[in-house]
Amino acid sequence: MALSSQPAIPIQPPPYLLSLATMEWLLEKGHVRLNPASPFGFLAVAARHSTPEEQEASARRELGRRPPSSLLTALAIVARPDARIRVTTQVSNESPRQTTLWRHGSSVAEAGFNTEGFLFGAPTALATLESLLIEQVRSEAPDQRVTERVFAPTALGLLTPLWPHVACDIGARVPVADVLSTCQRIGADADTAQTLVSGLVESGLVVKNDAALSLAEGLAPWLAALWSGERFEVEVTPLPDGDLDAAHLLRRSKRLLFVGPTGQRIVSRAIDATSLDEIPLGVPLRTDRPEPLVALSYLDDKSLARVLGPLLTFYETEPRDNVSTALAAADLPV
Repeated sequence: MALSSQPAIPIQPPPYLLSLATMEWLLEKGHVRLNPASPFGFLAVAARHSTPEEQEASARRELGRRPPSSLLTALAIVARPDARIRVTTQVSNESPRQTTLWRHGSSVAEAGFNTEGFLFGAPTALATLESLLIEQVRSEAPDQRVTERVFAPTALGLLTPLWPHVACDIGARVPVADVLSTCQRIGADADTAQTLVSGLVESGLVVKNDAALSLAEGLAPWLAALWSGERFEVEVTPLPDGDLDAAHLLRRSKRLLFVGPTGQRIVSRAIDATSLDEIPLGVPLRTDRPEPLVALSYLDDKSLARVLGPLLTFYETEPRDNVSTALAAADLPV
């Protein structure tokens, strides 16, 4: 009875299946009250498709005299969720895998429907979910002395469409002629190609030795994760009772993004340039209008818990910029 043949995280498939007639019986008898944010909220206003006799018989057959307590808890969570938690994984050249959980208080449950009826997952404590997520994103920095790198988006924007296409091994030295040829192949004229190469060298991301270019020392593992095409994202969206406007929900959502394959995942987040004590690689030397920067970080288990805990329990309902503030709240070193 799985909701997805490819879930994003290894959780137990929903063990409970209730028919439409049973759901209608629960609503008619007042045993379940659905708020608009529930994934089954439409049932509260939909016309009934079953007669009272059919509802009664279905409920007796599927629920019995004593329904499992875990089913009752799952019903309560899904009927009045205070947040939606969506976990998405993306492996290069494959379709994204997604698991959606509904949160109420300190518990979550998976829920959905198919042609057979309405599916409910067993309730899971947020602490258990946090541990499960840490297992999925745990990694270790290749150099324990450096656990974070900061980049300017403009510099990455120049390098990203170019370097992965010109270097089979991104840490290798590449002839300047090959880089210029690739620049022209993706649409730049000869003068623009020369300007792009000069800009990359000036940024410090790329080093020129004789007639060859290479990434600055130590950057290859970080950029390999960023360019891997693999990601792991946790999104938490508060669900106020009456406001389901898609634009409002998008602004309320908080996200935590990891890039790189399993075992090598690093956090990618936006930070304020004014918070830095020194200018990192690829950041232009201007302070009048500093752009947000991209920080890539390896987090140990303790730091992951400090980040995921506030995110999973996030209750903010005021619209904010769509940037994860959980990392800032975790007081991580920059």
